[in-house]
Amino acid sequence: MARVMRSVREQVKKWALWPAVTNPNIATHLLLAVKDPTTNQHGATKKYVDDTAPAVIKKGSSTFAGGAGQVITHNYGSTNYTCIITPSADPGGYLGEVWVVKANNTVTVYNGTATGGAFDYIILKL
Repeated sequence: MARVMRSVREQVKKWALWPAVTNPNIATHLLLAVKDPTTNQHGATKKYVDDTAPAVIKKGSSTFAGGAGQVITHNYGSTNYTCIITPSADPGGYLGEVWVVKANNTVTVYNGTATGGAFDYIILKL
């Protein structure tokens, strides 16, 4: 037991906790306080990821409709999201600019020409 305590004292000195270990009861309490730090760390990491990672509101495919716009209904209830548009068919150079107009429950995708074409979209909560 004395050898174990000496080893513990040496480790604790490295961690700058020496005053707390001068009383063996406190040292035992400190050593038993964290029973499974790995589980605690996994829980903290999962909470951080859940709280900060963008969540998918909606994803799918549609077609460009030029200046008329293509409305995508998502019913999120806020404009705190981003919409990523990826053309999924070759427009032959006639797609034009692409932009979106956000509303609380819809996003409208526009392109600069009347030429349609397929696109994929993903709407992410920020």
